[in-house]
Amino acid sequence: MKDMVSDHSKALSAFTKEAKDTKDAKFQAAVLKRENRRGRT
Repeated sequence: MKDMVSDHSKALSAFTKEAKDTKDAKFQAAVLKRENRRGRT
């Protein structure tokens, strides 16, 4: 279970980094909206 949580966190961090750098406004909005709901910036 711990490994699964770790993998998920790594994937989420990668998506968040990509969203901040992307030119795709829809992808960026979707990922960053999800992050904001989780209380992360």
